[in-house]
Amino acid sequence: MSIFAGAVSTDGRPLPPGLADRLSSATGFYDGEDGRAWASPHAVFVHRQRIVTPEDAFEAQPLVGGGGSRVLALDGRLDNREEVIAALGLETGPTPLADSRIVMAALERWGLDAPERLIGDFAFASWDEATRTLTLACDQIGMRTVYYHHGDGILAFATMVHAVHAVPGVPRDVDEAALASVLIGQGPEETRTVYRAVDRVPPAGRLVAARGGVRVDRYWEPDFGRRLRLKDDECVEAARELLGRCVAARLRVVGPLVAEVTGGLDSSAVAATAARLCAPQTLKTVTAVPEPGAPLQQFRSAYCDERPYVEAIARMHPNMEPAFLWSGDVAGEELDASRVFLMTALPLAMPINTGWMSSARAHARSLGARAVLTGTAGNLTLSWNGRRALADMARSGRWVRALVEARSTARYTGEPLLALLRMEVAAPLAPAALYRLYRRLRGRPDQKWTDGSPISPDLARATGLDGSISDIGRGRGPLFADPMRLREVDARRVRLSYFRSSRALLASLRPYLGYELRDPLADPRLIEFCLSLPADQYLHQGVPRRLARRVLADRLPGEVVENRRRGFQGPEWFLRLNRCRDALMAELEQLDRSTLARRCLDVPRLKAIAADWPADLYAAQARYDELNHVLVRGIHTGQFLRWIERGDGA
Repeated sequence: MSIFAGAVSTDGRPLPPGLADRLSSATGFYDGEDGRAWASPHAVFVHRQRIVTPEDAFEAQPLVGGGGSRVLALDGRLDNREEVIAALGLETGPTPLADSRIVMAALERWGLDAPERLIGDFAFASWDEATRTLTLACDQIGMRTVYYHHGDGILAFATMVHAVHAVPGVPRDVDEAALASVLIGQGPEETRTVYRAVDRVPPAGRLVAARGGVRVDRYWEPDFGRRLRLKDDECVEAARELLGRCVAARLRVVGPLVAEVTGGLDSSAVAATAARLCAPQTLKTVTAVPEPGAPLQQFRSAYCDERPYVEAIARMHPNMEPAFLWSGDVAGEELDASRVFLMTALPLAMPINTGWMSSARAHARSLGARAVLTGTAGNLTLSWNGRRALADMARSGRWVRALVEARSTARYTGEPLLALLRMEVAAPLAPAALYRLYRRLRGRPDQKWTDGSPISPDLARATGLDGSISDIGRGRGPLFADPMRLREVDARRVRLSYFRSSRALLASLRPYLGYELRDPLADPRLIEFCLSLPADQYLHQGVPRRLARRVLADRLPGEVVENRRRGFQGPEWFLRLNRCRDALMAELEQLDRSTLARRCLDVPRLKAIAADWPADLYAAQARYDELNHVLVRGIHTGQFLRWIERGDGA
């Protein structure tokens, strides 16, 4: 785990003096070793390393190779080290090869094709002094990323936006269209940030800057049309073998093995697999649970306390050592998120939930964790629920099959059959005009993107976000597609794009968390495998998430495998909101003093919501989205905009 920053000249002029010192200072907050720098008249590299894997102890970056003509800075690790070492024919000895040396050898052998051969969480910058060519690249999923600015003869780059802004002349103007996407809950697209002058190398992206100019392309995309034909038992065994490989590859860490775990299928799949692989070594787990005695939000289809499920998993794996943590006090980032803004250059989507997780994350740090296993990509891969296939069956004329499968699904989940058909079949297939008419006849007006957002009406109109959800997807990219009307393959494509776009935030949070998050379920090999399976592996005879339930039956207790409810994060949210109320009201009053906040946020709406504060949780439950997604997100985003105006990140 490391951070790097740098700049190169793209017009042949020498770089400004003192640039290495500025970049070193900008990365100085990082909890790592002292920064190392490399500089020539036309390029500057700064790197700070933190020891996370055993091989990190042998890093010495920026790494110089190619007879002194090539320089490399790497953030991250390789998960297919042995495979790449063998393909390159590298000699290994008693001293392990640092990952950067493997990447350097791959670039020298395979050139621009090197990223295609690498699997892991990584981003790198490579400079060829002889040809004055810069290459930036990121892993396939965007678990690491590189930001960059190109202008006035300089291309500045870094793994954090803050360091890019340290280069003289890089503007800090906000891209209000990108911010609007954040405000409606979509997040910035894969190549954008909320700063007009700073872009992001996309996941599976490769930027090459040479005398001929700058170009960005992609070196990998999964094949959504590929299909494997396996028998049911073959599919389960193949998935188990691949899951084991993906988890095992992420167990290289200095210090204790730690995993975040809930009672759901995804993080528990990772934790249980890790426990089997590392036994008899202890796997420590952390789980956020509700504060004792706190009033909790209640949902028929959700549960609020993960403890019983995690305890059942731990009984099945004696080398698991669970810890259950709750956050009683208001966390610092709920009141002042300046440090988070400095690292992420983004407002948080759910700051209340971030505070709710703070004690669990603090406990992971107290254990000495340098990497924590998680399973956030499961809904895209192993535990895809398959319900989109119902509309696809009807589209292809298999109406009887769709009705039979829908009836079985309703029986399994306990949903009313007519409601399920309306949501999963009728709504996706109906023409948009007919669907809108149906909603109006039932007294439900068109849902607007702005309904659950603090965005100002003027900004929504200016960026074209004031239309209905059923209309806005046209021509705006995958993040803006209407989720109700997508075919299964397109829904998975959108889910992948959204997952990728959100990884930059987690990658940037590493210095704040104190450790890196590792997600085996986001391994591109597992993604390709899961996308290649036919629909009936995910939904068959009414059982959604069928693949995960069968694969995990050998390592998770029945109450977890067969659980039909989902966990609800932060169920005592209203208690936390009340504890933050005075600070939220004080911050709300500050928004009128911010030109940027008044232009981007619907401040009068925020004040009206705050003035109608619920008397208790019962009154608040029906207003969950309004209070969390509009009021709290709006105030938190306003704090971010005022932070930008003050120039605190400069």
